[in-house]
Amino acid sequence: RDTYLTSVLHSPIFKESYYHLYGFVWVDYVAGIFGGVAVVLVGHPFDTTKTRLQTSPPNFYASASDCVQKTLRWEGVEGFYKGIWSPLAGQMIFRAVSFGTFTASVHFVSKNSTNDVPNASNIVAAGAITGFVVSVVETPIDLCKTRLQTQIFRSQIYPESKPLFTTVRGFLEHRIYRHGLGSLWQGWTATAIRNVPANAILFPGNLICRKSIAQYNDIPVSELKLHHRLFSGAAAGLGYWMGTYPLDAIKSRMQSVRFEERQGWWSTVRMMIKEGGWRSFTRGIVPCAIRSAPACAAMFSTVDFVRDTLRYYHRHSSFTGTSIPGIVQVAHAEKKQYN
Repeated sequence: RDTYLTSVLHSPIFKESYYHLYGFVWVDYVAGIFGGVAVVLVGHPFDTTKTRLQTSPPNFYASASDCVQKTLRWEGVEGFYKGIWSPLAGQMIFRAVSFGTFTASVHFVSKNSTNDVPNASNIVAAGAITGFVVSVVETPIDLCKTRLQTQIFRSQIYPESKPLFTTVRGFLEHRIYRHGLGSLWQGWTATAIRNVPANAILFPGNLICRKSIAQYNDIPVSELKLHHRLFSGAAAGLGYWMGTYPLDAIKSRMQSVRFEERQGWWSTVRMMIKEGGWRSFTRGIVPCAIRSAPACAAMFSTVDFVRDTLRYYHRHSSFTGTSIPGIVQVAHAEKKQYN
């Protein structure tokens, strides 16, 4: 029985993006690198606000706007970019692994499908597999970012204390020297629990939105305008974060504490309920929602642009003398014939 999602999977854009081009998955890895840069540059200030609201001591911030105002007053604009180098470098790897793993996972789980074409359950399963795999890469990145973003609490509560580290390198040296390399995976369980359903939403969500917009405008998916693609990415991002935000709050809390004070997943949940009730699981959801839409829109659109360009270059590799701007222009002018 075909479902709406199954019809999306049989659409030209899916076959082009995730099935017939499996032979050079490297395209998705490279495109993912650029997507990682885009998502960090657009979303990091919102992420800093979200993380601080999730992990701050009780009554430290009155609201999201209070968090923004205090960050500006105490640290200036630079405060919103605390810990950016960890996610910037990390997201380049993380998103490359994410998009590449999703492509490979779709190919793997659809082997027994009709004509090896993935169905609805295959694409959701591929997203879930992707979430589990990338959690191994994402955990150290998020730990470093979270620890740098939350140092402000200690410095404001104990003004005389000096920070143990102020840079990514300083954190890594401190953590590995004190607790060993394995301590960088503090909170991995919570990251995996969040990532599995989140990625099962993200990739199918983007495909569904694109197909819906194309059908509404009575055009092929390949002819969607930039604002259509941006909207699809934004909607998928909102689904990703709003659908799993309480799980993200648990992950942030587990990673914000000192290594000696770490607790298990269920112990962290009970502690959060005891300290702030169920509201503990939604603190920071507003800046997260504001961040997720533009960040994911930028990520998917950037990945599309790089992917289209690299695919064209791969097919026309004989034109070695063609300039990169020329390749880009021709790639998008002729993209229609490949969908």
